[in-house]
Amino acid sequence: PDVSASRSISIPQLALKEMISGTIFAVAENQGRPVHMGVKFEVAEDSITAVAVDGFRLARRTYHPKESLGRTLSFVVPAAGLKEVEKILSDADADVAFTLGSKHILFQIGNATLVCRLPDRMPVILLERPENGGFYSPKRGIIYRISISDDYGVKDLDCRYEVLRRKKVGDYDRIETVSKGSLKLEEFTDVPMETKVSGTLDLKKMRLTPGCTVQLLFRVKDSHPKRKEMGESEMLEVNFVTDAELQEILKQEELQIYQNLSDVVDDMKHQRTIIHNILQKEEEKKK
Repeated sequence: PDVSASRSISIPQLALKEMISGTIFAVAENQGRPVHMGVKFEVAEDSITAVAVDGFRLARRTYHPKESLGRTLSFVVPAAGLKEVEKILSDADADVAFTLGSKHILFQIGNATLVCRLPDRMPVILLERPENGGFYSPKRGIIYRISISDDYGVKDLDCRYEVLRRKKVGDYDRIETVSKGSLKLEEFTDVPMETKVSGTLDLKKMRLTPGCTVQLLFRVKDSHPKRKEMGESEMLEVNFVTDAELQEILKQEELQIYQNLSDVVDDMKHQRTIIHNILQKEEEKKK
C-alpha cells in the first residue's frame, strides 16, 4: 500500500479499542452512502476524535495524547476494517501505530499488520480561529491559517467572499451586499496530500469600510484523475471596525484575560486554605 512509516501516529491499544467500540454501533448500513459506513477520525495536534453517524444516531469518542501530535488529519475507516482491528487489540499499555496513505490505512499492532482501503472522500479544510475575536480594521489584512488534506492530493485553493452592510430602512434593518467575488490563494505544483497554508487576504477588491461584515468560504480542488471534487471550509465571518474601536476591543480582551487569571489565583488560594484547614483538623485529632 502507498503508506510511509514517517507518517505514522501512535495511540494506546486500549484507547483505540474504546474509541472503536464506542462508535462502531452507530455506523450506517445503507450502501448508498459509503462515507456513513465507516468511522470518521479527526486528528488534531492535541486530540484524536472518532465519530460515527447513521442519520438517527451519533456516537463520538475523543482521546487526548500526553504529547502534541503536531499534525491534523481527517479520514474515514470502513466499519468492516475496524471490526478486524478491534479483534486484535488488547487492553495492554502497548501502542498501536496507524499510518495513512492516499488510498489505504495501515495498523501495526504488535507483530500483526492490518491494511484497510479508505473510501474516496472530498478534500477537508480545517480553519483556525480568527485573531482579535474576528474583529479587524480595514487597514489590516485578514490573516488566515488553514490545514488541508485529501486522498489524491490538493491542487488549487481559493477564497470566495461576500461583503455585507446593515442599512437602516425606516424601522427595519436591511442587509445589502457591497461586493462579492473570489480570490485565488494557492496553486500547488507538488499536489500534497496534507499541508498547512497561511497568509493575508488582499482587501483592495472588497471595498471595505467600518461597519461591514465579510463572509469567507475557503475552497480547495483535489487532483483525482477522473473527477474533480471541491472541498469547502466552514463559513467564516469577520467584522470590520474603526482603528479606535479595534483598540478598545483589544483592551477589553486583555482586561478579561487578566480577570480570568485573577479568578484562577483566587480559586487556588481558596483551595489551599481548605486543604490547610483539613490537615490542621487531622493533626488535632491525632493529638
